[in-house]
Amino acid sequence: MTAKLKEYTTAYMSRWSGPNEDSMDKKYAWKKIPPKNGDPSTKKVHVNGIFKTYYWCPHHQQWTVHSPKECKRLPVVKGKKNQKDKKAIKRSQFKEKKQAYI
Repeated sequence: MTAKLKEYTTAYMSRWSGPNEDSMDKKYAWKKIPPKNGDPSTKKVHVNGIFKTYYWCPHHQQWTVHSPKECKRLPVVKGKKNQKDKKAIKRSQFKEKKQAYI
């Protein structure tokens, strides 16, 4: 019984590891190559019978389907002006509610 289990586990492990990982890395290696100076930052690539538009994302440092403006890694700028505006709005809303209550 244990010999049979070992045989199954080795067969299972060999299915999920091995040459498939290398072929996937080679298949998508072009995504890591940045555009040269003067080259456009968009390209159309034929994938599975469909033309997809890829954008160079400086935050991911690779070609992605999303544009740099839509990137989730886009740094958020926290300015003091924004915080002051929010505080002023909350203060005015509180004053309005207070006046309505009085």
